[in-house]
Amino acid sequence: MFWRKLLGAGGVLALIAGASWLPVRAVHLLPASAPPVAGLARAALAPPESWPAAASDPVQAVRAFFWSLGAAVAGQYGAPAQPGSTAAGPFARAYAYLSPAWQDRQSFAEFLRHWGGVRHLDLLAALPAGNAAGQSAARIFVEVRQLSAGAEGAVPLCLCFAYGFFSVGPSQHGYRLDGGRLTPEDFGTSPAQRRPPADLAAAAAKAMAADRGWSGQPSASVRLTPQPHHQASAAVDVGDHRVTVQLYELASGTWIVLRSSG
Repeated sequence: MFWRKLLGAGGVLALIAGASWLPVRAVHLLPASAPPVAGLARAALAPPESWPAAASDPVQAVRAFFWSLGAAVAGQYGAPAQPGSTAAGPFARAYAYLSPAWQDRQSFAEFLRHWGGVRHLDLLAALPAGNAAGQSAARIFVEVRQLSAGAEGAVPLCLCFAYGFFSVGPSQHGYRLDGGRLTPEDFGTSPAQRRPPADLAAAAAKAMAADRGWSGQPSASVRLTPQPHHQASAAVDVGDHRVTVQLYELASGTWIVLRSSG
């Protein structure tokens, strides 16, 4: 049993190592197609040699949190210790990027249990996504790739992709994460079942129009512009208003809306 688990772990680690040599698409075709092998080999956001304990903006806070967490689960202790942290160990560096309110909702022991099964973590994206509904806190989109260990009797190791939105606000010690969660990506959805990015953009524009009390319906013509880093921008006319919708393509091939403006 031990050797079977060991060989299984070695195979998954080899997949991650080999994936870094696969070609990554520079520009994505619209609409999304079946996820290619290159989708599994997306380049991670490489952390700098050091990063500040007090993040100067919301995106930096989210990146620092996941970089610290990635170093912790991998057993690499290069990230700087956080001032005022009394908890021992590398996970404390990641935990210190959570706001006091979130720390009150999740103790350090619970935080360790939540991430205890993760063996490897790559941050693939951390992008602005507007403000949280009804709040002044910034909303940051995140996509990660992780290698997780299952519970006893389950699959020993699983290579997974997940995404989510995190709210980030200022504190006395820089910006900190105040809430959010990751959702596993669904690689079983066929291309025909995924919503095209143009449809998503039209729905987002319609929602913005209703929220602001604009008259008219979204135009049937949605102008999509591919952008680097798995993104696209859509222009949608609603009556006399122009709505710009920013979209992102997950590694699974599914498109999601990041933010709308207009």
